[in-house]
Amino acid sequence: MAKTHSPRPHGDHNPQHGGQFFMASDNWHHLEGAYLPTGVFRMYLYDDYTKPLPLKDVRSIAGSVVAKDSKTSKEITVPLVRTGRYLQGTVGKLPFPAEMYAKVKFKADAPDNRFDFTFPAYSKEPAVASGPRMTSAPPVPAPASSPTPAPTVAVAAPGGAEISSGVDPALVPLPIPETVPEMLAQLRTRTDQIRAFIDRGSFASIYVPAFQAKDLALALDEHKQELPAERRKVAQPAITKLVRSAYLLDAFGDIGNKQQIADAYSKFVEAANDIQSAFPHQP
Repeated sequence: MAKTHSPRPHGDHNPQHGGQFFMASDNWHHLEGAYLPTGVFRMYLYDDYTKPLPLKDVRSIAGSVVAKDSKTSKEITVPLVRTGRYLQGTVGKLPFPAEMYAKVKFKADAPDNRFDFTFPAYSKEPAVASGPRMTSAPPVPAPASSPTPAPTVAVAAPGGAEISSGVDPALVPLPIPETVPEMLAQLRTRTDQIRAFIDRGSFASIYVPAFQAKDLALALDEHKQELPAERRKVAQPAITKLVRSAYLLDAFGDIGNKQQIADAYSKFVEAANDIQSAFPHQP
């Protein structure tokens, strides 16, 4: 038997040039922003199969990148100029983490799409081009104040041995604790992890703790009948709100709009706080 790979839309959301990868709100255009040691911001453009856009399509795209001047702290807007199949503009050498955002029109009469970038260092071209695969997020950091560390993922190999997992962590079911207090502790951890990813600008990784929190909320939903009626009235809508917010965080994380992500996270936190207040923290 021969192993084959069938390309599919959105099957590869990995950066191809060591930058940060986002999807446009039209669910078709994709782009990658890279920050080079020369102080140049470069934008690579792709279709929904992560194939570079044809030159004729690149010609119809216009945009600019906005960054803060390192001396005056004032925002500067730099037009993005087409160079071959990518757009680029010089923003200069900024202190790290270097924050900037791009405004892009995919058609002349279309509205601007905003993409927020936070670069912890200059982008580096990978030594070997990555092949098609689902997005693999970096390990989810457990906050120092969290009583419950993030679970490690291992996959059972034939014969029962454990091997290092290369599986997308969001596709691996979260081991749900047995007690409500443990579930609440895990939910606090996931909430803090999402905040950490937002602060770092790792928007493409938000979906991992967001979906894990969603699974915890659904597990808590099975215990809501144990609550007094007054607390059930708080818990039920809060669980629904958290699940919806988790999906919004996933969607907005793909798009890379920091304001939309912040708004979704605010709703997520409100829901998480209501859940924490509704359920008992002691067995």
